Amino acid sequence: MVKLKNTFAKGVAMKKYLYIIFTFIFTFNCLGNDFVLYTESGFKNQLNSGNKLILQFHAAWCPVCKKQKNSLQQALKSESYNGIVVIIADYDKEKELKQLYKIPQQSTLLLFQNKKEISREIAITDFNEIKKLAKRFK
Repeated sequence: MVKLKNTFAKGVAMKKYLYIIFTFIFTFNCLGNDFVLYTESGFKNQLNSGNKLILQFHAAWCPVCKKQKNSLQQALKSESYNGIVVIIADYDKEKELKQLYKIPQQSTLLLFQNKKEISREIAITDFNEIKKLAKRFK
């Protein structure tokens, strides 16, 4: 009985340890103003923290998505994007997420602030237009 309790306690401790490691890695990736790949828990953590988020629904086969991602990557280097986290969701795999946010097509961008969607854009690829998205955050 004692061994079972110790094993259970170690399992709980391991889960907490892995959660802390995951959160650190996720946060570290975000601080570098780079893309973060979508995970349900990571997205929820970022959303609940009130961070400024851009969620891109990207499809590897989509030429518009590739142009959009390149422009986002350039925009992330600008000062206006400091503090903005860009999360890339796989359009073909994240079916529940697409349903939840009523995503009509790939290359859709959702902007979140203070746990709420504040704006969305579809199929914009121009660097200057994407750079202007940062102004929509307060």
